[in-house]
Amino acid sequence: MIEINELNKIWMELRHESKLMRSLIVRNTGIPGLAIAFDPISNSNKIHIRVEEAWSDGMFPNWSGLDFSTEYFDVAGTSLPHIILQLVEDDFEEIFSFFCRDLIENIEHSIGDERDGKIQETVNSWNQFFLSSREKLLSREMQQGLFAELDFLIILLNSTKMTKINAVNSWKGGERAYHDFQFENRVIEVKSTSSKEPKKVRISNEKQLNDSGLDLMSLLATDLTTVDGGKELGDLFNEICDLLSGEDITRDKFIIQLIKYGLSPDELHKYKTGYNVLQRQFFTVGDDFPRIISCPEGIGDLKYSITVNSCLGFETSQNNALEGYIDGQ
Repeated sequence: MIEINELNKIWMELRHESKLMRSLIVRNTGIPGLAIAFDPISNSNKIHIRVEEAWSDGMFPNWSGLDFSTEYFDVAGTSLPHIILQLVEDDFEEIFSFFCRDLIENIEHSIGDERDGKIQETVNSWNQFFLSSREKLLSREMQQGLFAELDFLIILLNSTKMTKINAVNSWKGGERAYHDFQFENRVIEVKSTSSKEPKKVRISNEKQLNDSGLDLMSLLATDLTTVDGGKELGDLFNEICDLLSGEDITRDKFIIQLIKYGLSPDELHKYKTGYNVLQRQFFTVGDDFPRIISCPEGIGDLKYSITVNSCLGFETSQNNALEGYIDGQ
C-alpha cells in the first residue's frame, strides 16, 4: 500500500528530476500496470494505470481540478491502453493525492476487467464530493447526520475491543452504502434526532432496516440540540485525528471517507453550528420492529419516519450494542 506521504514524496522527487530532463518522468510502483509520473510541460502530477480496454471520453467524469484521459504505451512490444489521471489545479493537490491513494488501494490486487471495474467503482464513490458545489455547505440534515456518525466513530475508537483501523474501515457513510457502519456481517444504522417531541428518525429506503442475511442489525438514535458553544464538526474531526495520532494509514482512510461524504477538511471552518448530544439510544432491529422492508411492485423512492417511542421495546444498552457489533455477542 502506498501512503499519502510516500506519494507526495515521489512527485516531489520527480519534479526535481524534471528540471534536468524537461520531459515526462515515470516511476514504476511495483504494482503491475501502475506508475506515478510528473509532466514538466504541464507542470502536473500524474498517475498512469493500465486498463483492459480504452475508455471513451463519455466514460470519464467531469471533475474540477482533475483530468482523465486515455493514452497508449508500449508494454513488452504491445501498445496497451492506460488511463491518465492528471492534477490540473493546484488548489486540488491534496484532494488529488487522497483520491490517488484510495484508487491505488482499491486496484492494487486486481488485473484485467476486475481492475477496470474497481476504477469505475472508486470514481463513482468520489462523485459526491467532486460534483457538489464547493460554494454551498452541506444541508443541515447532512451536517447533523455526519455529526451523529462521527460521534459514534469516536465511541468505537475509544473502545478497547476494536482496533482503530477496523473502526475506521467499518464507517461506510461516505460510500453511500445502505448502512452507516458495517463490521463483518453486523451493521449499525445511525440516525440523528431533535429534542422536539415526538422524536423521529427518517429512513431513506426499504433496505436501510432490512436485516436479511445479517448476523445483527442495530439502530442508534442520537438526540442532538444546537447550542452556542457546543461541539462543531471541526471539533469532532480534530478529536478523531488526535485519536489516530501516529497511525497515518488509518488517519488517511478516515479523511478519504470524510471527503467522499462531500466535505474536505479545509472546509470545516465554514461549519459553525454547535451541537450537544442529549441522548444516545440503541435498538436491536429484528422481527416486529416498526419498519418497511419491501415495497409493492411499481413503488420506489420510499422514505418514511419512525417515532423513537415506538421502538422502546427493542432498546438495548450501549455496552450490549457495542459487544454485539464488535464481538457478535
